[in-house]
Amino acid sequence: NGTGYIHVTAGSTGGFLINQGCTLGNLDFDEASGNTLGVRSGATVIINGYFKVTRGNFTGIDTMNPISTIDISGTLTIGANGTITNTAAAATSCNFLVGGDWIQAGKWIPGTQGTVTFDGTAAQIIDVERQDADSTNDFYKLTIANTSAAVTFVDNPNDDFVITNTLTVNTGAQFVIQDTTDFDSTVTLSGTAILRLEGPLTDDASELGTTLNVNQSTIIYAGTAAQTVFTQINDTTAISYYNLTISNTGAAVATTQTGGTLTVTNALAISADGELLVATTYDNDGTLTFTGAGGVLNLGAAITDDASELGTTFTQAQGTVTYSDDAAQTVFTRINATSAMTYYNLTISNTGAAVATTETGGTLTVSNALTISADGELVVATTYDNDGDLTFVGAGGVLNI
Repeated sequence: NGTGYIHVTAGSTGGFLINQGCTLGNLDFDEASGNTLGVRSGATVIINGYFKVTRGNFTGIDTMNPISTIDISGTLTIGANGTITNTAAAATSCNFLVGGDWIQAGKWIPGTQGTVTFDGTAAQIIDVERQDADSTNDFYKLTIANTSAAVTFVDNPNDDFVITNTLTVNTGAQFVIQDTTDFDSTVTLSGTAILRLEGPLTDDASELGTTLNVNQSTIIYAGTAAQTVFTQINDTTAISYYNLTISNTGAAVATTQTGGTLTVTNALAISADGELLVATTYDNDGTLTFTGAGGVLNLGAAITDDASELGTTFTQAQGTVTYSDDAAQTVFTRINATSAMTYYNLTISNTGAAVATTETGGTLTVSNALTISADGELVVATTYDNDGDLTFVGAGGVLNI
């Protein structure tokens, strides 16, 4: 009737634990002999509380009917001696809808059938601790459908987080990944979904997915160690971000993949203390916003000279823009040759014989600090208005007015 507690402690291998659709309260599958029990395929089982697989192997069991569905309002826990098995056949697999946390010390065998969906109404975590030959961090199809709070995959020091078929983050949902991630799958960020990457991405043939559908989503790089901001899939297919946010912390720097173009269509945001080093062509057709103090945009390669240049609008806050290419660069003073730009902090850090030259027309305006690094050279080919400090760092810096 959807209340109470059921504790299953014994059964014969291949037997049905649940023979038809039903509604339960809390269910603890604790089969001491390690036998395989399960739910008849095609059944929908609603669990209003938690579901624990403490011991034994839980699966779908049948040969004819379609995949089963286990809809859990609370936490799903796989104990150290427990196993949940999906297979290559729908009849011996389950879809899981999880409204609470996923706590895994035992074995999760994802198979090639079934979708795990997180659809809670409060913050949820996916905490996988175990890794061995029979168990992985892998999910086959994973859907994040919680639109009330973030779903977080916490760091597993024993293994990477791998999705082998499809990741879908629904519109309004936020998925935070703290582990090293290997997207061997299609990644679809529906509507205004948010994907926050706090760990590194595996640099293989898929990076941000075998295909990436961004829609009107936001991708946030928020590592505590160095991260690569990918611009291509498998070094061939261009990635275009709708909203891109750099929110790394401490001394961590997010650096673009070399090759390709960093393309943003709606908004690039640099959070306080966030640093983005653009080591490839920069093409921001959206806004550029620094939020708070300490954010850095380091332009180490060519800048697309179109109607937006650094961005369709430029909100400086207390951020720093650094020009650091080893070839000639244009230091822009206006957006689309019309809207004046003001730099809070401007740093010229080009190398070798490279010279940074201001755009002609407009005014080079700096409100807090202009810094010329060793061997850096800035040619001001327009009106110069520095309302902040002027600092040369090291030998060889040149300000040519």
